[in-house]
Amino acid sequence: QEHLQVPIINMLEETVGHIGRTCGLDAKVGLLATSGTVQSRVYHDAAERLGLALMLPDPAHQALVMNAIYGPAGVKAGYTLGVCREQLLQAAVHLVQQGARVLIL
Repeated sequence: QEHLQVPIINMLEETVGHIGRTCGLDAKVGLLATSGTVQSRVYHDAAERLGLALMLPDPAHQALVMNAIYGPAGVKAGYTLGVCREQLLQAAVHLVQQGARVLIL
């Protein structure tokens, strides 16, 4: 930012900041993201700086998320309804059943 004349809006900081302000720092937050995003911990690091903890899907539900994003009928293939939607909803329900009250997708 110090080298630019335009402001940078950090998607990660804005997302976790909004959750903290609207849901409280004790909110149980579920993360539905690609395995690469999960492994990079970019959302975890941003959340932890604010004092939020993130919940992840179990491996079976993470596989659904990946297929919903990258599968032949996934979001990256141009789909927003059908199998990809159902798979994301299954993963979301799984996190809600584990106690999540807000989800990052």
